[in-house]
Amino acid sequence: MPSVHVALLSGRSVALSAAGAVRAEDLRRAAQRKLGRHLAQLVLHGQVLEDHTLQELQGGETFFALARRCQVVSSRRSAAFAAILEDGSVATWGHPQFGGDSSEVAEQLTEVVDIAAATLAFAALKADGTVVSWGHANFGGWSAGVHEQLVDVVKVRAARDAFAAIRADGSVVTWGNAGTGGACTLQLREVQEISATCEAFAALRQDGSVVTWGRADWGGDSSQVSEQLREVQQVAASSRAFCALRRDGQLVAWGDAGCGGDGPEEAGETNGRLRSQKGRAKASPARPRRWWRPTTPSRRSARTARWSPGAAPRAAAIAATWSSPTCRTSWRQGKPLPPCGVMGLWSPGVLRRLVEIR
Repeated sequence: MPSVHVALLSGRSVALSAAGAVRAEDLRRAAQRKLGRHLAQLVLHGQVLEDHTLQELQGGETFFALARRCQVVSSRRSAAFAAILEDGSVATWGHPQFGGDSSEVAEQLTEVVDIAAATLAFAALKADGTVVSWGHANFGGWSAGVHEQLVDVVKVRAARDAFAAIRADGSVVTWGNAGTGGACTLQLREVQEISATCEAFAALRQDGSVVTWGRADWGGDSSQVSEQLREVQQVAASSRAFCALRRDGQLVAWGDAGCGGDGPEEAGETNGRLRSQKGRAKASPARPRRWWRPTTPSRRSARTARWSPGAAPRAAAIAATWSSPTCRTSWRQGKPLPPCGVMGLWSPGVLRRLVEIR
């Protein structure tokens, strides 16, 4: 029976028997047991192996394994944090109703590979392609209605109150607040990536077309630029607008004009770097440009950061957080945000698990 080798970057390796077709996930788990380390991914010939079946393997083939490390997830407006630990389990803290308490789904939170954060809920993607969600039921924390569809999932993306999951066959499953992207009635196929504003989604398909849904004036309605959305390579999102980069270098923007949805305005000589006409712009690869409405200078197009400014990993890989003791910042119609991200909200069990991360 032929055998293959799985090696860590440190040089340590193990030999595994591999007869016939082998699933990459089964190989990863077998190597994980023998090495005694939690492995995130396997790499063969420079390519990361997803969870699919490998054909007949040649004896002596060497796979490289990437060890899993702790990852902390939140969003700018979230009321809680979630950490994927080295063993694939999840620790949460913050406001208990808005994602800080995951005790009801704790038994399901194993072999987690990624977490998407909405404002009041989280969605965890597991190694087997299933998804577990928790938090506020009306804003993405309840996914029981689409549970049977959440299989073979490869990516999960979050808006403020809703989630969208891309399956291996390119189809999309949504849940959460129906008015802000949680209910997509479109038959989406061949989707390769999804971007999100606060209340809308944009799906980039393999043929370079773009499909949008959610709050119309925040990017969910792209009908005015639909003819221009062809041969798109990338879609970026600000809080209320989208911008698509086409293969020919043209930029197409739509959504709230105050957040970049009207594209850059013509402003004299551009030195060939950027030209705009009716919401379209041509960008040079030499220098990126930003634009926003002069009347609302604080609303600028920007990428969404995965890390919250209020949390950072320390050198010893111990998670540390800080914030106002009451977190009294304006939030949704001027209502104060409940206490969130405060050390006092951590249960001893969560704190102990985070401290033990190595």
